[in-house]
Parts: sequence; C-alpha cells; structure tokens
Amino acid sequence: MARNCEDAKQPMIIYFQHFKNSINPTHLSLHETMAKSGMEVRCFEFAIFSVRPAVIYIHFPDSSVANKSVWKMLIKSSAFVLSILWAKLFGSQIVWEVNNLRSHECHFPLFEAILMAVFVRSVSATVHYSNSSARETFKLYPVLRERPSVVIPHPNFHHIYSKRGNALRGRRILGVEKEEVVLIAFGLIRRYKGTKELIELFTKLEDTRLRLVVAGRPVDEAYALELRRVALSDSRVQLIFRDITDEELPDIFATVTLNCAPFRTILNSGSVILALSFACPVLAPRLGSLRDLEKLVGSEWITLYDGELTLKILSEAVCWAQKERVSVPELSFCDIEKITADTLAFLTKIRAT
Repeated sequence: MARNCEDAKQPMIIYFQHFKNSINPTHLSLHETMAKSGMEVRCFEFAIFSVRPAVIYIHFPDSSVANKSVWKMLIKSSAFVLSILWAKLFGSQIVWEVNNLRSHECHFPLFEAILMAVFVRSVSATVHYSNSSARETFKLYPVLRERPSVVIPHPNFHHIYSKRGNALRGRRILGVEKEEVVLIAFGLIRRYKGTKELIELFTKLEDTRLRLVVAGRPVDEAYALELRRVALSDSRVQLIFRDITDEELPDIFATVTLNCAPFRTILNSGSVILALSFACPVLAPRLGSLRDLEKLVGSEWITLYDGELTLKILSEAVCWAQKERVSVPELSFCDIEKITADTLAFLTKIRAT
C-alpha cells in the first residue's frame, strides 16, 4: 500500500520503443500527445533502466532481428531481450502494441522464433488494433490470452494532414493529365505487399486513361529491380522509388482515384488508414484488421476480396472507385485524441496492478 501511495504522487513513466525516431507518424503523435498529458515519456533503449518501475511500450519486438547482418542481429536481439528482462526484474510492465505477428522479411526465422518466445512470456498486457487482430494474436501466442488486453484502433491521419491537397500540384508531381484515372500503391516497397502482381495485372487492363503509380522507398533493391523490369512493358506504370514528403502527400492523394493494397499477408495497415484519411477508396484483401475496418467505415470506401487479386477484381474495383461520393469516410472512432485517452487509461490501469 505504501508503494502505491508513493507511486500515485509521481507521474507514470512510459518508455516508448522508437521514441522520436519512428517512421510511423501516428506513433510519433501518440508519443508526443502522451508527453503533453503529463506522463514522463522516455525512449526505450538497449541500456540499463532505473530501478523505478515503469511501463515499457513496445511497437515492434521483431525489429531487432530485421537486420540482414547476422552479427548485428545477434547483438541487437540480445540487447533487446536483456533490456526487457532487466525491466521486468525491477517491476516494470511490458505492454505490446501488436502491429505485426511476424517480421515482414523474416531474415532469421529461428532466431525470431526464439526472441518472440521469450518476449511474449514477458508481456504484461497487449494492445490490438481490432478484434480480428486480437484473435489472430491469441491463436499464435495462447499464453497472451491470460494477460490483460484492449482493442484500440490505429489512429487516422487527420491530425497530421489537416489541409486538403491540391490536385493540380499532385498531377505535376506524378506527371499525369487531368483526364487520367490514377491508381496508387503507396508506402514502403516490400514483397509481401504484392506490388509485382499488381503491376502484372494492371498491364492487362485495356483502358488507356488508367495510370498506376507505385510510390515509396524500396526496402529490397533486388525486388525494386524486379518491379522496374515488369513496369517496362507498360508506359502507364510509373515508379517513384523514394520517400514521399509530407508536403507532397496530400497533393498526390488529391489526384488518386483508387488506393491498391493487394497484400499477400497482413495484420494491420497504416497505409490503408492513410488513404481513407484522404477520402481515397481502397482495394485490399479480406485479411486481419481490414475486415473490421470495412465494417466500421463501410463498403462505400473499402472493398475487400478473398483469395488472390484477379484481373476481374481489379477491373471492377476501378469502376467502383470512380463513382461519385458525396461524403467522406467516418473516422472519428480513431481520432488521435480518443486513441491517446484510451491508451492512457489502459496503461494507468495496468500500472496500478
């Protein structure tokens, strides 16, 4: 009891993984908003922690095995596990925000399995973006069913991109004409996103007004080369292999008719939420949290398919996306203020146990 009274007088300490250096802008927003709410927010680093108990908030436990170098991977994963165990030893709670169940590239599957086996047994509580995400997590890691959990959606991007884009500037950036219908595959270029298969199907569409833009930084240069080879067969395909700036993004999406996200596997997708935040219709597979998102946002804005993407599905989606819409997607359920408040309430509850 004395310890609880003492802790109540002090602000809760939260160590965020990738604090201030995340590539996900919504994670940065969560970190910043938490700090403004009075929490003592720090960076979770591979170092010795204070003996004062805290909340350790992990976004991507698999990031330490993402390096292709075996030695760097061993050093980073060992440091990660030791830091987690050290924090647990002195009474900290480990909270996992389940973004992915496995790393996307999976360079070292055995080491990743070992790391995750240790990590999930150290987890005190989990945060899931959807009920579907929670079910898949508990199926893969049954031990987590016994731990506290909460469903808090992925935040939208309205607080980051509050101004409407300019379609004229967007067309200049993309090099497209006003009468052309633009499809986009946006985000980091990775194999699991099915971009190569999308390009191959797109080249079979006969409508000369169509343009497909693949925009983002490639993670794998070998895959980028494969995409360049496939795209050579159709001048309607444009590859923009670089980071898209925050200034360019609203203008680009102001020109886009359909966001294509033909993931081969997915649990959650920030890029789909991003497109919806710009009121851009989305084509995606019926996987992971996307099933829940369709129910929340409605089939007017997101169309899901089962199995593999086919030419028929893509052709129908292009027609569907071009129909006139008089409203915008209802995304108030995932405004950053609500997400932050719900996250803070859950962390406070976990810290009190």
